[in-house]
Amino acid sequence: MDATSAEILAIKEAGLICKDNSKLASKNIVIASDSALACNWILAPQKTPLAFKAEIMEVWNLCKSFDWVVESIDRELNIEADSLAKNGIGRMVNLLWLDDEIS
Repeated sequence: MDATSAEILAIKEAGLICKDNSKLASKNIVIASDSALACNWILAPQKTPLAFKAEIMEVWNLCKSFDWVVESIDRELNIEADSLAKNGIGRMVNLLWLDDEIS
């Protein structure tokens, strides 16, 4: 699997977690990724290459179901997320990390 596909799948997983968590349903969700390509394609799916079109449309349709923003961040700012991703490989249970307390 290439890096772009991995980022798309990570964004999709974040979307599924947000959709399935009732406490997050009414929150403004920001999904950050260090893949500018994946972010740009999700924001403008009509520009997605055919090889990624099905995955991107699945993520785009999923994220329409709640208030979300996908944003691209510099790789240098993504150290924590990258570390969590590497530590989570093979993890049997989802890890949900929230910056703010949910009320």
